[in-house]
Amino acid sequence: GDRISIGNRVWQIEDMDNQRVVVHPTSRSAMIAPFWKADNVGSDPWISGALNRLYEDLDQKGSQALDSFPSGSVDPMAAMELESWFSRQKAFTGAPLPGRGHLLIEHLSDPSLTPDMDHFIIHSGWGIPVNAPLMYCIRELFRRREGIELQSFYTDDALVCSLPVELARDADFAGILLTLGPESLGELLAAQLIGTGLFGARFRANAGRSLLVVRRGFDTRTPLWLQRMRSKQLLQKVIDFEDFPIIRETWRELLKDEFALDALAEYLEKISSGEISLSTVETERPSPLASDLMWELNNEYLYADDS
Repeated sequence: GDRISIGNRVWQIEDMDNQRVVVHPTSRSAMIAPFWKADNVGSDPWISGALNRLYEDLDQKGSQALDSFPSGSVDPMAAMELESWFSRQKAFTGAPLPGRGHLLIEHLSDPSLTPDMDHFIIHSGWGIPVNAPLMYCIRELFRRREGIELQSFYTDDALVCSLPVELARDADFAGILLTLGPESLGELLAAQLIGTGLFGARFRANAGRSLLVVRRGFDTRTPLWLQRMRSKQLLQKVIDFEDFPIIRETWRELLKDEFALDALAEYLEKISSGEISLSTVETERPSPLASDLMWELNNEYLYADDS
């Protein structure tokens, strides 16, 4: 019976099972946002590893890499489109596809997109649980070296780091990845996360569950802006107390539940040993793998801070 808004129509849910949601159009106003539009938890390291193996096979074997799939599981037209898409990516960059043994860094300089900014797209494909802590570590290293806050965001497929044009000329993200050691992850994350919207949002949720954020009552909804204001006030008062239970739970939730730090440490060790190679390409417009990321760029800057 819930009503959701998709596109310019409002739909009412009639039935749901493990494969589909049955809806019909309605003229009444929507009650909720679509439940599948919530936070993106990302692909775990196992799923991301399987996708990277597929990219590697497609890079080496082309469409023959799909022959190992069960008969009928891959639509022939979809297989042709997939092979064409990755072929365009290889031709565009002149570099192998990102995969288990290769990390591609794309330096995008497109004045029509952002006249005063260049973008460095790290095509890792490691999934959000790995890409998220990696981005925060890179951001903290860059802040210490250059003295500026790096504009960046992450997805399952890549990290996007944006810099003013004058600073981008000398930026060396391959060098940063080579010097980033597993032993420094905890210290870098502790320095970077505490002031982010991610930490603030998780702290707010934990404070609400523990009833430390005052509510109007269990039968009355508290506006989100008021929840944010009260949780920020609480965070400011307890931020210096590392043993405060809600602070400790927020750190545990991020470092243990949301981030795959063991997988990230393994990837960094492989980069350091040369098992994962790095290559950097210069582009003047987004590559096929980067085109969707540029579309997400504006949304990220508009909605990133949810603390």
